[in-house]
Amino acid sequence: MLGLSKKFTPNSKVPARGLTIILSVLFFIFMLSFSTNLQAAVTPVPHSGYIEGAGEGFGTFDALEPVIGQPEITEEYSDELPAILTGIFHQQLEQEDVPGLVAVAVQDGEVIYKAGLGYADIEAGEKFEPEKHAVRTGSVGKLFTWLAILQQVEEGNLELDRDINQYLPEDKRFNPPGNNYITLENILTHSAGFEDSLVGLLVENEEDIKDLSEYIKSSSPALVRPPGEVSSYSNFGSTLAGYLLELASEEDYSTYLEDNIFSPLEMLDSTAKQALSEEDLAEMSTGYDWQRGEFIRGEFEYFQEYPAGGHTTTAADMANLLGYLTADRAEFNGEEEILSPSYQEKLFEIIFQQHPESAGFSHGLMEYKLFGEELFWHGGDTQYFHSGLFLWPEENLGIFVSYNGPGGTLARQELIKALGKSYYGLDYERPAAAEVDLEQYEGNYFSTRRSHTTPEKVAAVLNQVEIRESNDMLNASFFKEQSYYPVAEDVFISQTGGEHLYFTRDEEGKIEYMYAENNPVEAFEKQGLLQDYRLHLFILALAIISYLTTPLLNIRKLFKKENKGGLVSRKKISSLTGVLLSLVGLLFLVLLMVVFYQLIQAPYSWPALTGLVGLLPIVMILLAIRMVYQLIRGGFLARNFISQLLLLLITISFLLLLFNYNLIGFGVFF
Repeated sequence: MLGLSKKFTPNSKVPARGLTIILSVLFFIFMLSFSTNLQAAVTPVPHSGYIEGAGEGFGTFDALEPVIGQPEITEEYSDELPAILTGIFHQQLEQEDVPGLVAVAVQDGEVIYKAGLGYADIEAGEKFEPEKHAVRTGSVGKLFTWLAILQQVEEGNLELDRDINQYLPEDKRFNPPGNNYITLENILTHSAGFEDSLVGLLVENEEDIKDLSEYIKSSSPALVRPPGEVSSYSNFGSTLAGYLLELASEEDYSTYLEDNIFSPLEMLDSTAKQALSEEDLAEMSTGYDWQRGEFIRGEFEYFQEYPAGGHTTTAADMANLLGYLTADRAEFNGEEEILSPSYQEKLFEIIFQQHPESAGFSHGLMEYKLFGEELFWHGGDTQYFHSGLFLWPEENLGIFVSYNGPGGTLARQELIKALGKSYYGLDYERPAAAEVDLEQYEGNYFSTRRSHTTPEKVAAVLNQVEIRESNDMLNASFFKEQSYYPVAEDVFISQTGGEHLYFTRDEEGKIEYMYAENNPVEAFEKQGLLQDYRLHLFILALAIISYLTTPLLNIRKLFKKENKGGLVSRKKISSLTGVLLSLVGLLFLVLLMVVFYQLIQAPYSWPALTGLVGLLPIVMILLAIRMVYQLIRGGFLARNFISQLLLLLITISFLLLLFNYNLIGFGVFF
């Protein structure tokens, strides 16, 4: 392609294309992957466990002959719920990548179902027990943070609609765009405007954990949009709320939760501390990943942003919390009452919606529209545990479930849909289709939950949702391909019914945002061609081919004596700069893959090599400037002009791509 000799045949292009594909795929896999180091593999085994209920009440089961316990249920409305739950859970253990789960259901303050199914530790053959085995809550633990914040609001130490800068020390204040200010309600509804970041969410060991004051000062993400505009799920925002709690209460976050949430509710096996005793660690369930048909054993995770989800609890303790939230308030005495009835009702009061018809946020929970019925919930995912807490206020019913394998993320959503159909007898409505111009909705959409100022931005490109017209419907590439048909302008419903997509427009009438009905944590922002991953892959492929072939085809010429014979001697542009540029480009790509490999192994902070990787594009810019000078001086009639110009244009495109991903100077200047 660049400086090719006449001896270069079509067949010789095949290895270059193959190498390009391999390197491109490797590059983007490394850029996308943000999981921790995987531990020793264990072989999948049949699921077993027990269910606590009434009568005989205890039974072992395996994958083929599950035994369903029959809890003592006297309430007329709830008598079939335990059996339905058990049937759903058994099916999930068979179909999902889940070694075990614990679950509780509470109605009117009374535990009506408590189960441990499958294994807490596969290698040891230890069955999951809801009273014994602790799990990590993930973001379900944000509810503890917001209960504590509501306590401080009720006591008058904090205000939900006040500028948080009035509570913060001067060196930790925020200046969002648009001359606005951030409130606790903005943080609570994930609409403060923070960009998202995963690097630094965890730390390698407890000694690396900074106190919240130091962490807020040193690790604040950029504010990329005005507060209150759209949601962008922010673990940092909840961590900031934990710091505000410390300032208001003059107490350590973990100690405050122990004194004001866990102790009053007798959640004696729950904590926000990251340093657990050997005895407590021995009671932890093992969390697992799933790779190549095997469960991969995980280790205890240390959270830096622990107010956002670094809590440890048991299903039995969560039953106490659900008991408080579903019981008649008259049954509680002063010691057990953690919020007044009016403030507890705020958990079910919608205060922010991205779209008038989509699910919104309350003071600590998310709304979920289940076949037209309303419930409130919060999910939580660590690397190895996947949990869900669900509340039906009108039924005084609450359910908590935690899975110790990756299949739990989707399993908790399927649990609610299955309950809607099996228990409530609900189903989706399927309204008639409308005639709408579908072409205007086609395009690529970025989640608002993304990084803007770090190389993590690449995840937004690779995870973008593609909307394409097909057979009078829109196909959307969410976790799995889904089809939606129009029921009105800017309103679509899934082909199977129920799940809506909503679109909004900018001032010029063009599509700006897309909202999924039951996803209040993010919106999807329509992008132009310049952010299309296929364009980026094309630029990357051109760069790899150019940087591989240029040195191979030109290094020999650098040392070859020039033939000065002939009638005409044209001026020649030296290929040395291009060769150096190509070598630096290749070095950059190799080191970038090393950085992301190191990040996969230890996603606690950017590796030390990051600074060098950020410096190399600057060297490439200087060499590109040198090439511009040589091209101008040599003129377009000079030998090597075309090949060097093509290399320069490809390099400029590549550098613009790196700039888009914040890779120029990252780790050096920012």
